[in-house]
Amino acid sequence: MPDRGMEKVAGTAFDFRKTKRVGDALEADDPQIKDRDGMDHPFILNGNQPGAVLSSEDHKVTVNTDAPSLIIYTGNGFDHTGKYTADFGQYAGITFEAQIPPAEDSDLGRITLLPNEEFERNVSWKFE
Repeated sequence: MPDRGMEKVAGTAFDFRKTKRVGDALEADDPQIKDRDGMDHPFILNGNQPGAVLSSEDHKVTVNTDAPSLIIYTGNGFDHTGKYTADFGQYAGITFEAQIPPAEDSDLGRITLLPNEEFERNVSWKFE
């Protein structure tokens, strides 16, 4: 759970506002990344689109969403064990989870959906 509230990303390992390798963030000497053995952090979008762009020499994926944040998870716990993950080592994958960011307290009102209530979230992935 968050324990420090929202923080600005400028000048930190979490600053992806300009193109940078995810590996650079994972290799940074940042206590939050070290504590989680990688990234498992919400990025507040403030309505900015696209929410994320991940690219390599051969591929590119662009994520758009109306969610207030994307949680970035970098496969921190993969260790070549498990029935379905034996072929995966640490950082073998990355997710962009369109979510409401976690709250600092026990108020679950923002994420509670009661019976018969409707919920809609829009997320699109463009693969090139």
